[in-house]
Amino acid sequence: MATIKENVTGIKENISRIKQSIDQIKGQAQITVEVAKDTAADMKEKIAKVKDSVEEMKASVAQAKEDLKSTGEAAAEKVEAAGSSGSAMAPNALAAVGGASPELDQPAAFESPEELNVEKSGNGFIIRGAQGMIGEITYAPVDSFTWVLNHTYVTPEYRGRDIAQRLLRRVAEEARKEHKKIIPTCSYAAVQFKRHDEYADVWKQS
Repeated sequence: MATIKENVTGIKENISRIKQSIDQIKGQAQITVEVAKDTAADMKEKIAKVKDSVEEMKASVAQAKEDLKSTGEAAAEKVEAAGSSGSAMAPNALAAVGGASPELDQPAAFESPEELNVEKSGNGFIIRGAQGMIGEITYAPVDSFTWVLNHTYVTPEYRGRDIAQRLLRRVAEEARKEHKKIIPTCSYAAVQFKRHDEYADVWKQS
């Protein structure tokens, strides 16, 4: 009889220990679940921060583009104002705002435009007169289909004679023959592209 009681007591103790082990396992499982939840929450927070940073970068890039566009338009307006008033602007100053030197309304006492020769020169064209080179226009290929028109210049004594316009038209003709599009980044070319529909077919607008 005593042996049976001892066996029953032993069984109860074993059951108690099993329950304790189960409780410990449940506790550890709960801790694991909580840790996993915290980790997931941390990951979500980090992802949200990354998304916010990306949005801020996009906003900064958009603002920079707007600022650049405003600067280019302001430079073009200065070029127009200088051309209408007949005042000369230094080529270096113009290069700083777009790489262009405008054709100003100043008289010239040399050859008429018809007597001046337009020549291909590298990635661009030049015009020569009795005094040598009097005007140039240059472009830079950016891919197989696109040129960036980045510089136009006419010597001061030849401004007001449509020299720059002849150079610009020659580049447009070349672009048509080569099946290229043009992005005008110099101020003079940008103004002319906006003013004249003759350049619409070669103008690559964003």
